[in-house]
Amino acid sequence: MANEGGTIVSLGQIDRNYYKKLRKEINLRKIGGIERWLRLMVTAGGWRGEYHEFVVNEILRIIVEYNIQIKFPEFKSTVQSRLDGNLEWFQKLLKSDSIEDCYTYIESILSKIFPDDWSVLFKKMWKIVFLMDRAAVGPGEVFFTLFSNAVKGKTGDLFIDGLGEIELKSNGGRLGTSNYTHQAPERLSNILSTGYNHNLAAGSIIHGIHKDIKAVEKRVADRINKIISYITKSKKLKGDVRELLLITIPHNTNFTFLDSVSKLLDHGSQTKVIDSLKEDLTNLKFKLQHLLEVTTNSTEYAGEKMNWGSSVKNFFQIDWGMNNRSLAAGFIELRTELMEPEQIESFRQSIFRKLYDDTVQKLYAKDKKTISNFILAVQLVSYYSEMKFDYLTVINTDNFNMFTFNFKHEKGVASHFESVYDKVSTNKNFDCNMSVDKANKGVQLILK
Repeated sequence: MANEGGTIVSLGQIDRNYYKKLRKEINLRKIGGIERWLRLMVTAGGWRGEYHEFVVNEILRIIVEYNIQIKFPEFKSTVQSRLDGNLEWFQKLLKSDSIEDCYTYIESILSKIFPDDWSVLFKKMWKIVFLMDRAAVGPGEVFFTLFSNAVKGKTGDLFIDGLGEIELKSNGGRLGTSNYTHQAPERLSNILSTGYNHNLAAGSIIHGIHKDIKAVEKRVADRINKIISYITKSKKLKGDVRELLLITIPHNTNFTFLDSVSKLLDHGSQTKVIDSLKEDLTNLKFKLQHLLEVTTNSTEYAGEKMNWGSSVKNFFQIDWGMNNRSLAAGFIELRTELMEPEQIESFRQSIFRKLYDDTVQKLYAKDKKTISNFILAVQLVSYYSEMKFDYLTVINTDNFNMFTFNFKHEKGVASHFESVYDKVSTNKNFDCNMSVDKANKGVQLILK
């Protein structure tokens, strides 16, 4: 073999890995070989011009760099199925109302073509991302356009003939196109102050006090359990003290704290056992007094600046005495898009119908699943109202479970909201984070 200067060099002087990759690339680009069929597949996926070339070259690079072994007859057969529109597994999953394991379907296709390296190829292909006409091509889009009947979408990420536009979200993907939801802290504060004369910022103080009280309660409970044990084993306590303790502190941890605090503090401490409780019980009494002061003073803490997550928690997870219509009005303010007035009113009515008494009590009990159900449904539906996709598919990229929200067969935001809410509320695998920063348009959609 000759180098660039014309001098003969032995094969031993060439890096063997480089040589293997060179040979691999030559074989891939043989006329009628892998590259030709790959190009047909990329064209069928709807990629054109410079983006077509980028996708082809990225896949060839992955095959060469990771030395992916290919069964050529099986590859040709799969490409032909793609060209004929017979890779229908993704359509089947899109129509399902359940969480589906798409990894099994992917393995069944790729393992026939790349028996030793299919998972490596898949994971690298999944991560192909780039900008196309100033819009992001996200994880998984390239893969689905090659190994299913999907093509690159016009309004959504993907399109399938007969089904429509599909928005694809990897786990943790954000919902929304505008900055409307960023105004939630101010709008929620206005609802509370105008309608109920309360200051939303005080909610942060309330949450902190509840947290402190819970910590004190645990320490008190531990000590009381020790006292109960001591009392049952001891006959040395004076009769009136022993009787008081047994009355105010039942033989379980479900005692009434306020009663116990009041009686134990008012009664003269006659043993070292009771003295050991006094500090925690006194602190608990002061914290309860502070809590009362904060909740009855709507002007205090007015200057405190809240972020999105704090304002949402303070508004929905504290019982301010609001009616359900005000709660529904608050949830509307978490949407991601402006929307038309008639849409907003229909939307608010559908939220109101889902605010049953037990649901509201779960909100006040700080049940995270309950509040995340409303947030996800509100943001998913408002996002749809702007984007007009037919399906939104979320995929957990750790286990490749997927779920699809079908917007094609419902009419109007009210029916869409009720459908989405029912799906997320009856499935424990859906969640969202409780934050929206300046760089993001909405919360993260999470499929566990």
